[in-house]
Amino acid sequence: MEKPIKHAISVVIHNQKGETLFAQRSSHKKEFPLVWSLPSHFVSDGEKPEDTIVRIGLHKLDVKLKSIRLLNEGYGERPDFRLFMHDYAVEIESGEPKIASDDFVALTWAKAEDFLPTIKVKGDCTRLYGEYLARS
Repeated sequence: MEKPIKHAISVVIHNQKGETLFAQRSSHKKEFPLVWSLPSHFVSDGEKPEDTIVRIGLHKLDVKLKSIRLLNEGYGERPDFRLFMHDYAVEIESGEPKIASDDFVALTWAKAEDFLPTIKVKGDCTRLYGEYLARS
């Protein structure tokens, strides 16, 4: 039997120094606990990507986000489903990012080209972002 497909969106946010916002996942997360990642969320049924991006901003980072463009997308395998991850470049319309959900235990701004190689276990969003950067 073929696994169901779930869609998720991760957001790539840059500050004025060109650094990317990374979030450390909580220890209670089933997939990739305590791993550094990009802020992300599953797409709800019938939800547009822009709506998921707004939800990530409001519910996870306490900011208002606006989509700029799709950077990369691809599949990842999970025990019970196939994940189709979409990495979007976004900008902050208002607010300063802070932890607004128990999904994260820490946030950090870092140069992606320096920080990504230090992440020993990579989830799909950071893997796809690394692929995007390698092509750019």
